[in-house]
Amino acid sequence: MDRRLARKNIRTGLIAGAVCAFMFGMTFVAAWLYNA
Repeated sequence: MDRRLARKNIRTGLIAGAVCAFMFGMTFVAAWLYNA
């Protein structure tokens, strides 16, 4: 695998992970607001 493709895949993975972590956090915020 060439280095440019690897770097692109790592960046895509990090962005996808950040989006997943954000959505995971938002579920707790939504639950907290629902219970408040």
